[in-house]
Amino acid sequence: QQMHPDAVICAVGSSPAKPPIPGIDKAHHALYCYDKPEAVGKKVIMIGGGLIGCETGYWLADTGHQVHVLEMREDLAMDALPSHRAALLPRMAKTMTWNCSVTVTEVTENGVKFPSQDGQEHFLEADTVLYAVGQRANRADAQALHTAAPFVREVGDCIRPANITKAVYEGYHAALDI
Repeated sequence: QQMHPDAVICAVGSSPAKPPIPGIDKAHHALYCYDKPEAVGKKVIMIGGGLIGCETGYWLADTGHQVHVLEMREDLAMDALPSHRAALLPRMAKTMTWNCSVTVTEVTENGVKFPSQDGQEHFLEADTVLYAVGQRANRADAQALHTAAPFVREVGDCIRPANITKAVYEGYHAALDI
């Protein structure tokens, strides 16, 4: 308001979703490993096999960690662009393991529990449990800017979490509209 802008392109993004799993406070969001790589143990379980979970898990595996991904959906990185996914999955297969179509039921001090498709409970041991189960749009932050200028346009994840390609496209077109 002090700047009196003619236009505001609001790109305030999204925040990580935290899954409602008992014991989830013993885990960290996947991006934690970039802030505190020294705090991540050798054996890592990643809850969530979307693009963020897969890319972060792949980076960890590439830096010497043993990474196992647990994904609810029937396959990994289903939110990735097709060409990106086609390049990522074969690389992951060389350095990581995973289970798809599973739901984590508990995070413990030293791993996670989940039932297999036949109903038998499994426990996987880990030094570190990470999660990447989606994002939530920062709607309140975006809406707070609606009166900041005569022209206000929201772009990217503050509307609906997606990917960088979509956010850049929307930002470019918003700038053209000014």
